[in-house]
Amino acid sequence: MSTRTPAPARAPAVEWVARALAIAFAAITAVGWWDEARARQDPALGGTAPGTWLDQWAIPTHLLPLLLIVAAIIVGWRRPLIAAIGFAIYAVLQAIAVGTEWIYLPLVVAPPALIAILYLIGWWVRRSFSPGRRGG
Repeated sequence: MSTRTPAPARAPAVEWVARALAIAFAAITAVGWWDEARARQDPALGGTAPGTWLDQWAIPTHLLPLLLIVAAIIVGWRRPLIAAIGFAIYAVLQAIAVGTEWIYLPLVVAPPALIAILYLIGWWVRRSFSPGRRGG
């Protein structure tokens, strides 16, 4: 009887694609947050009268979702199912935020939904073909 534990399954290529797209999506979201925060603070850029610091820095509308994305990427590096769930939740929240502006729905929901699907496929492939599993 061997006491060696099987080596952990290597991440499939689709999972690396999901990781790269997730990091790019987080970077784009971070730039969007920064632009929005600066616009809300500068009256010359269309900012209104200064509100609370929460509103000025676009924290509830942009920074908190960005933190959800980053947390999903970090935790999902080893647990892709968690990343898939995180990005799926983000896609649903974006769909709710769009409301009745249906024209924006594919633009804001498709990228995180695609990333969630890629993470899910990567999780499934890793789980299905990991060493030590019977029946393939």
